[in-house]
Amino acid sequence: DVFCICVTYDKIHMNELLNSLKDLLANFNVDYDIVPSIGVYIVEDNSIPIDVLYKRSALAAKKCKNDYINFCSFYDEKMERDLKIEQEVTNGMNIALIEHQFVMYYQPKYDIFTNKPYGAEALVRWFHPIKGIMSPKDFIPIFEKNGFILKLDYYVWETVCKQLREWIDTGKNPFPIS
Repeated sequence: DVFCICVTYDKIHMNELLNSLKDLLANFNVDYDIVPSIGVYIVEDNSIPIDVLYKRSALAAKKCKNDYINFCSFYDEKMERDLKIEQEVTNGMNIALIEHQFVMYYQPKYDIFTNKPYGAEALVRWFHPIKGIMSPKDFIPIFEKNGFILKLDYYVWETVCKQLREWIDTGKNPFPIS
């Protein structure tokens, strides 16, 4: 179900070709909703190896996968940078869990009528040994995508429960934490 087409780039002709392809697929079998994911790489340097050209167009196709409206994506260099970052995060996630690089912060919750605290929300941050503190926006979407978020959720749950137990054992009366 993966095809590669090499054609001379002409913006008008390309749009016609893409729309024609989408229409052909839509009418192919009315029992199935076939939505293409089309990645386009415009070759500006003929010395680039074919496998690199293919990889770049495949990366562009991956960007629009399962997008019923924007079924076509053009490659840009940001895609490769994002993939590299995603791979670095993925490579480090298991070690980070084992080494307890994920740290909890407790954001207080206040009653808007009394302005008194009534609980807290646990927020996770990643203290990477080389990169320092990483923003959740840099790792949570990747974890949601690759399924690691379930392990991180369990880790957060367990860490918060241990913290609550410690506070209770030392005579404190902690608020609920979500």
